[in-house]
Amino acid sequence: GNAARAIELLNAARRIAFEENLPHLGLVAAATQVELEIKLNQTQRAVDLATAVKLEDIWIVAEEAFALPLRDVEAVARALFFVKVQLGNIQAALEIADRLVGLSVQSGHRLTEIGALMMRASASSLLGKDVSLDVDLRRALVLGGQSGAKQIFLGMGAEIMTRIRAIASEGTEPEGAWAGQVIRLWETAFRVHSRASNIFTPRELDVLCELAKDQPNKMIAKTLMLSP
Repeated sequence: GNAARAIELLNAARRIAFEENLPHLGLVAAATQVELEIKLNQTQRAVDLATAVKLEDIWIVAEEAFALPLRDVEAVARALFFVKVQLGNIQAALEIADRLVGLSVQSGHRLTEIGALMMRASASSLLGKDVSLDVDLRRALVLGGQSGAKQIFLGMGAEIMTRIRAIASEGTEPEGAWAGQVIRLWETAFRVHSRASNIFTPRELDVLCELAKDQPNKMIAKTLMLSP
């Protein structure tokens, strides 16, 4: 919850990387900062930083299997994904997520695969590709249950959490059980930031999460498949 301090730490990491010739640290710190700036609605700052460190050029290299350490690849992919989404280029975001899924499968990194599947599911949601969204979410939940990962599912928006809650309500195994675990973690994390959250229904919490992103009523209705 302390975004300003997070930015300070990332800037410090980038300075250390420059002074001590640690290019991988510098790249990951810059990419992470781009992602954070997007989540803080600082689009221009994110775009300027992405341009300054040439993330688009680095991604061209990163798309080749094993050309860069996977941690670098994941950080760059996430940064560009969120930039593309923020700028409305959802198809480009989907292509980035799709490539990251392939690279993570090739390298056998399950956590990266989960994150990439969540990115692809998010882009599919924005494009109205409900079948692809459901397939990716269920695959991510199965992998999450196998690896014990829950935190990685948070932060992709209320629509994704709504879909995960629906999967949890089905009670199907194994993805349904892990979906329930993720929803409980999400609701606990939300309550930490809003003590009043216990007066709202789960569906009302979904709406509040969209309101927190400054979304207008019509967009919230479309995202959550409700009438305005």
